[in-house]
Amino acid sequence: MPVSRSARAAISLAATLAWAPLACAPLADEGCPLPCPAACPASCFASGLCAEVSADLLASDGPLYSNQSPFPVALGALPANADVELTLSLLLDFPARAHAAAWDYQFILVDPAHVSGGVDQVLIDAQGFDASAFPVQASWQGPGRTDALGVLTRDLMVQTCRDRSGAAVTQCQLLAGSRATARVLDSGPWTLAPACGSKR
Repeated sequence: MPVSRSARAAISLAATLAWAPLACAPLADEGCPLPCPAACPASCFASGLCAEVSADLLASDGPLYSNQSPFPVALGALPANADVELTLSLLLDFPARAHAAAWDYQFILVDPAHVSGGVDQVLIDAQGFDASAFPVQASWQGPGRTDALGVLTRDLMVQTCRDRSGAAVTQCQLLAGSRATARVLDSGPWTLAPACGSKR
């Protein structure tokens, strides 16, 4: 049976109304990404928190000694309560070596805050006999977790600093280029941009 012009108009209007909510629904707000902080100018999440942050690792203005007081490493601008991977990359030398071609040494770096069986956790144990490759490159990588303020803190202590000099007190030197790096491992709300118009 042929459909009248008025019936066709009614069917067309009904179809239009049925699709209207879908066609006019607002797009999901993806937020407005915040700029990266100075601590990580090229490696941050849309939330403006660092995905990876590095800092120079210089324990003091002078040489290091065996059983010297711990020195802290603190890396901030990270997400709060986040699991991270911490990497320590050291460049070491020994002032008594005085550019000698061959040298004996032992350098042990520990974390006195992490003790197992009464022994501090050893992070780096670097040693050589008649070594000729200087500065010594040594590294460690392991887990960490930021605090409620988004700061990762790790205490480091030189347990052993020993070389061929035979001096009662041996000196070790951390050189420029020694670095500590924290990289966020897990995902969380910090990967999302805040709503547009909100403040950091």
